[in-house]
Amino acid sequence: RNELRNQRKDRQVSYNRETNLSVATTLHIIKMYERRAKEAESRVEALEAELEGRNGTRQTSGPIRQEKSQGHFPPVKADELSKKNQVLIEESQDQKREIQRLKKENADLFLKVKQSTQERDLIMSQLSTSEMARKDLYTRFQRQKAQVIYVIALILCYYSNLNAHL
Repeated sequence: RNELRNQRKDRQVSYNRETNLSVATTLHIIKMYERRAKEAESRVEALEAELEGRNGTRQTSGPIRQEKSQGHFPPVKADELSKKNQVLIEESQDQKREIQRLKKENADLFLKVKQSTQERDLIMSQLSTSEMARKDLYTRFQRQKAQVIYVIALILCYYSNLNAHL
């Protein structure tokens, strides 16, 4: 009985490790994609600001003006900048879709873990009930066996006394 308990405990610990690792990995991936999406959005904003600055529709502020004066941005045509901007926007949208997919997958995994836990609890309850019923049946069997042996002994005594009188 203790061996069965230890086996069940080992299986439970192993199961918990697997599910926790899966959840942790999923959360890590979601955070990574969210971080990438923020970086892509900031790059898009910087490129949009630069594009507007080159077109003369808006004055650039702080960091971008400094970078331009330091010569970090090589001369770029508006078409190239627009293409880069479009690529970054698409990349950001792809990353947002990936984040949504991972969030949905994570929710599905949480639901499966919850269902599995409920099923495990039900099975453990049924197993416990079965073990108690088995123990009860074994006790009744031993009692009836003892009664049958007693009755057989009485019958044998009766027949041996009967044969002795004849």
